Parts: sequence; structure tokens; C-alpha cells
Amino acid sequence: ATIAEYLADIALAAAADEIDDDSGSISLMTLHTAKGLEYDVIFLVGLEQGTLPHVRSFDEPGGVAEERRLLYVGMTRAKQKLYLSSALQRTLFGSTTAFLPSSFLGDIPIELIQSEGATRASAGTITGGYRGMAPSASPPKGRTEIAGAITQVRDNGSLQLEIGDRIQHLDYGQGVVTELRGEGARQVAQVNFDSGATKSLVVKIAPIEKL
Repeated sequence: ATIAEYLADIALAAAADEIDDDSGSISLMTLHTAKGLEYDVIFLVGLEQGTLPHVRSFDEPGGVAEERRLLYVGMTRAKQKLYLSSALQRTLFGSTTAFLPSSFLGDIPIELIQSEGATRASAGTITGGYRGMAPSASPPKGRTEIAGAITQVRDNGSLQLEIGDRIQHLDYGQGVVTELRGEGARQVAQVNFDSGATKSLVVKIAPIEKL
């Protein structure tokens, strides 16, 4: 092992050793730190496409498979109850962005899922800045509902971008595409905006239009 790998292992081991299982408090940890530990109740948060699996894993050989293994580690830490959560939108670095549920959620057998949460009141509310959230009248229906979340959040349809294209973003204004990574629903565009900001956007769901 390299020195970097050794230091990483030591850091993770030290973090795990400091966890007091008898304190009665909530333990916040990464999936790496959770290896080898078990709890009666586990909450896994941030299960969105681009977060888990992380957007960087799309371009790395075996990256998505490794992300899947990490999620498996987290799920199998639960002895009695397991809660999985995802957000339709998050504010990151001052920008509110829509997200899709993690593609990994579609692999869970429907009969094992008890869903609760919120859905969009109507598709027409999306263009107003991701408003229109309302309590769900009935629970989602597993894989079908998860797959359909793409159109509930935003769907740029057959939008095709090329390097050099100019786009209009709802929040950042106009910019030029300087890099494209991935394909289909996983394609990510790096955009240099006229304001000077540089952002990486998931083409499928980003609030953008091609000029």
C-alpha cells in the first residue's frame, strides 16, 4: 500500500474508534467510516443522481460500481430499520438545482419499499424556479415512480449540446459550453458563463436553453 492509502486507513479507523455506541446520540459518519459497524436504525441521505452515485464516478472506470458498493455498505449497517432519502432540489454554492433520485433506488425490490414524501403539484410549476411542492396524497410506487421522477422534476428532452454552444441558464444567464462528459441522462456540461462563473450542469435537468 502507498503512504496515502495507509494514512487514509488510519484516519478512517481513528474516526470509527471515537464513536460511542452507548451515548444515546445520533452518530454522523461517512459510508467509508461506517464499514464494520451496525446500528438498529440507519438514515442514508443525499441519494440523488450526481451525489450517490457521484457525478465524478460517471467518467471513472468502475466508478459507478464502487459507488454502488458503498451504498450497499451503508444499507447493510441497519439491523432493524433503514431510511433512504433524496431531495428534488438542493442549494449548493448559492445555486438551487433540481436533482433526480439515485438510479440505485430503482434496483430495490418494490415489495421492500414503503415510500413517503412530496411530489410536485403540477409540471407547470417547474419553470417558476422549482416551486409547487405539495404533500403526496398517496405513496410512490417504487421503481415506476422513481423512473418517472425525471419528468416530474425537469426534462430537457432531446436537447443536444456541443462544445462551443451558447446556452441560457435560469439563474446564471448566458454562457458557452466548454466541456461535455458522459452520455444520455448522465451527461454533464461544463459552462463558462459571461458573468465569469464556471459551472458543471447535468444537461438532462438543468434549467437551460440552447441559444
